[in-house]
Order: sequence, then structure tokens, then C-alpha cells
Amino acid sequence: IVPDVLLRVDDIRTAIGSFDSERMPQLQWIDADQLFFKHQRTYYAMRVSSKSVLWKLELPAEAEHPSISPDKKRCAYIKDYNLYILNADGKETQITSDGRPGLVYGQAVHRSEFDIAGGMFWSKSGKKLAYYRMDERMVTDYPLVDIQQRPASLRMIKYPMAGDRSHHVNIGVYNITNGSLTYLKTDGDPEQYLCAVTWTPNEDALLVAL
Repeated sequence: IVPDVLLRVDDIRTAIGSFDSERMPQLQWIDADQLFFKHQRTYYAMRVSSKSVLWKLELPAEAEHPSISPDKKRCAYIKDYNLYILNADGKETQITSDGRPGLVYGQAVHRSEFDIAGGMFWSKSGKKLAYYRMDERMVTDYPLVDIQQRPASLRMIKYPMAGDRSHHVNIGVYNITNGSLTYLKTDGDPEQYLCAVTWTPNEDALLVAL
């Protein structure tokens, strides 16, 4: 039995017009006829049957820590220390405005303690986004030496040494439908850990382990 060929590299090249690889990109199925993939700084949704692009998310050059919504129609990212969301129609929305060195959004927190790898948490529908806000201005600078370069270079990071002050973390929730922004009121020590951030199935509540 000879399997049907659903999609070829040449189909992608024709559809997006700027695919400079001979290898198939990493593909994700959206449904039985739609695929999602990334090329360079752009994410594409493509219909297999028509070999056509349905929508794309073209990230600006400054975008860092991209996080794609479950429906693949939005991407949250950090730019100039602040949080932004890009929609499939090309509209970019700035969510925060006070980000700066030492005050960061949407990045992993409590890395060493809980192996947290990300700082943004989409609801299942992609209509709500929870994210970390970390104030580490009170944390002592710690030097990292990069010996891969010659001469070696020095980079300073914020690292709370044992017994010293640690960063303060809050969790914000942005509602894409109405544009509202809310921060959770978590009681207790401002240096406490906020972990296991998870949406309930109906998206009415956000679960956080303290």
C-alpha cells in the first residue's frame, strides 16, 4: 500500500514564498486539515487540502520568550521587558508598561527550587492569559563568567544567595475578550513561592500552589 502524500516541502515553499530549507519543519496538527509550524520568526497555520496559508503570526525582531495560545491564533511574548500579545490579524497589543531591568514579565521564576521553565499560562480557549510578574530589584547581583570567549566576559544576573532577600512574584491575568487586567491577591510573605499555575477546565478560576 502506497501512502498518500499530504504535504511536500515544495507545497510549503509555494504557500509562504520564503521557505529556504529542504527539510520539512516541525509540524503540529490543529485539526484533520490544518497544520501549524514555524519558520524563522513567523508561525504559520496551513490548510493541507488547499495547500494555502490560513493565518500567520509574524513576531517582531525584539520578541523574546514567545508563547503560542492553544488555538494557535495568538502569541504572547516579551519586548523591552514588557508583555505583548500578537493576534492572527496582525494586531499587537501591549499588556504591561512598567517593565524594566529588575522588573520582568512572563518569565520563569523560582527556577532552582521548582524547575519552572515558563512564565505564561494560556487558558484552553486562548481567551485568557496568566503570567508571572517578578520584581527582583532587591536581589543581589551575581557575576557569571563566560569562559567560552577570549578574553572571558562577565555578565551580572540577579541571584538570591541563601539567607539574602529573594524576588517578589505576582500573577497577572489578562482577559483578551474585554481587555481587563487583574492581579491575584495572594496573602503571606511577598517572598513566597507561587507554583503549579493551572486553569480550571471552565476557565473561571486559576489554581496556584503557595
